[in-house]
Amino acid sequence: MSTDSSLYLTDDNKRIIQTLLNRKAAEYVPEESPSDGHKIALVIEGGGMAGVITGALVTAIRDLGLIHYVDAIYASSAGAAAAAHLLADTPEIATMDYVEDFVDGRFLSISRAFRYAMRHMLGWEQTEPPGMDPNITSGIWRGTVNPEKILDVQKVLDHKVPLHIIVSDIDDMQTKVVSNFKSCEEFLLYLSAGCLVPGVAGQPIIGTTGDTEGHRLVDGKTTRVSPVQICLDAGYDMALVLTSRCEGSSLKNKGVKAASMDWIITQFCRLVEKDWASGSRLVKFSRDNARENDEEVKRAMNDPRVIFLGLPPDYPRVSSACMDPEILREAAVVAYKRAIQVLSLGTQEPTVPPRWHWPKHSVHAFC
Repeated sequence: MSTDSSLYLTDDNKRIIQTLLNRKAAEYVPEESPSDGHKIALVIEGGGMAGVITGALVTAIRDLGLIHYVDAIYASSAGAAAAAHLLADTPEIATMDYVEDFVDGRFLSISRAFRYAMRHMLGWEQTEPPGMDPNITSGIWRGTVNPEKILDVQKVLDHKVPLHIIVSDIDDMQTKVVSNFKSCEEFLLYLSAGCLVPGVAGQPIIGTTGDTEGHRLVDGKTTRVSPVQICLDAGYDMALVLTSRCEGSSLKNKGVKAASMDWIITQFCRLVEKDWASGSRLVKFSRDNARENDEEVKRAMNDPRVIFLGLPPDYPRVSSACMDPEILREAAVVAYKRAIQVLSLGTQEPTVPPRWHWPKHSVHAFC
């Protein structure tokens, strides 16, 4: 099996992967084993419904037994949920949720998001959940939606690999990194905040600790699309970035549904503030960050310390608002197989996890 052209790996990419494999072979334990001279971060991006891809990628990392050999995880938006399931040893759930629970219109609905935004703008009472219902994700993590998919938060907190969740503070207009959670409830609060898309998923969550206490928090992607630069600035010299995009693709290519969500987010940024001036300032801040993020990710793609792992470069893009379970399922399988091949440097043939043999779905209406 090729380890070059068919896997799209550079020599720097292979060096990072080989370092992880060497750690595994030596049964390396971060902060306990003698240093190998490297600090390796696992970075997991968000992506809305395309988060099914990062769910598949973390499943591959678990199946290859590599999670114990990174020094820390930095995760944003849907990537934070995938990271949590990875540390809880239930990463396949981070993929199954999208195909089984998020495509029936209860979790995500563009028309409901528009109605929610209009009622908010007019000052009317809300009569239905926001376009992206945070009660669904919270219910899944807590086991009230499906007891078989409960997130073992205590296992996440007890894991030796620390998880840093990226949130956006819309009072300070800054990206914040939160870790060292004091309780399961505090962890779930910040996990929810890190996945809360402004406006689309309702009102911001109020922080309870550190420099976020009393501040309004939303999705980490609002101010930082990829946390990769954060971990590099923190001193990590190697970063494995799991992305919901095709490797090497631009951040700016969006479908109509995703663009509609962006419009709602923009309107929310204006409506969430008491006056138009501060609301417009928030809009400008978000747009300026989007441009800076695009340049930041482009630089990271050419950084020898960073490897991006996602869908193959020639694979069709999966929208962050995709509601077709067959598209999501196929993308998950492709991403998983690619991750197994890449992270084993072509030495292992992938076998799809048994729990992923889903029955065929009809395509649900995007109501």
